[in-house]
Amino acid sequence: MKIMNLLAINNSSAKIRPIARQTIKGGLMGLTIITALEIFTNPYDLEISIGHEKGGKRHIIAFTRGPGHNFKPLITSDPFNGKHRDAVKTVKATLTMIHEAMKKEFADPKSMLSERLNPGSQEIDQSKILTPDLIKRIIKKLQDGPVAKTYEMTGATG
Repeated sequence: MKIMNLLAINNSSAKIRPIARQTIKGGLMGLTIITALEIFTNPYDLEISIGHEKGGKRHIIAFTRGPGHNFKPLITSDPFNGKHRDAVKTVKATLTMIHEAMKKEFADPKSMLSERLNPGSQEIDQSKILTPDLIKRIIKKLQDGPVAKTYEMTGATG
């Protein structure tokens, strides 16, 4: 049985850490494949926030599910120094990495995810996954303010 890789984020100014920590090769903290899958397959039920630590000036990034899932935390960052644009770059890198990793996983008919969730390697409905277009829209929202709510964006279902 193939062991699924953990996905790692390591940006010079911000490090994303998963809610449930798992150590990967090199001692970096990673984003688990299950969290990446949850973000990838629920693109219109997310809230991504860039805030500040309580009483401080350092930034914090949070990825949560939407109100239908009580804003369940998926990923939070450690507080980090930097500008808002640095946090936006980190969010963009994270979403892009999730998109690329999941696209690769689903393209492999022998991967466990593909076998279980897309038997027969059918074409995936783009309205049900995180796409480059949605990533651009999320980033635009975050450039203009501290929160991107995909559940309020055009194309959101349910």
